[in-house]
Amino acid sequence: MGGVIAAHAPSELSWSIADGADSLSMSGHKVIGAPVPCGVFLARRDLVGGGEVGAEYVGATDRTWGCSRSGLAVLLLWRRLRAWGHQGLRHRVQSCLDTAAYAAETLATVPQAAVDRVPNTVKSSRQRDGCGV
Repeated sequence: MGGVIAAHAPSELSWSIADGADSLSMSGHKVIGAPVPCGVFLARRDLVGGGEVGAEYVGATDRTWGCSRSGLAVLLLWRRLRAWGHQGLRHRVQSCLDTAAYAAETLATVPQAAVDRVPNTVKSSRQRDGCGV
């Protein structure tokens, strides 16, 4: 479960940063809807390591994993988060969870379907006639 969904899910989760999680990640373009691929990863400093890379073309040490990535993605992510706000994110997360529940219920009506669901992900498999898959 991603950071946005974990932070805004309506029920108490079985894990959290307070319970000892070491990192948090979120995609800015999936649930949040930023128009470009972007995301955030947070971790305890002792787990990340140095991560410093010499970037000769800028004459400095770069501490980002991608080395001097565009600031536009950061701005677009910030803008989207500000536009949604906490209530908007809660509503969006609930919509994702409702869609996953609907998909799981619908797939469960398919004969011989095996449905496995975690809060926002549904996976299904069924054996195809004659091919053993």
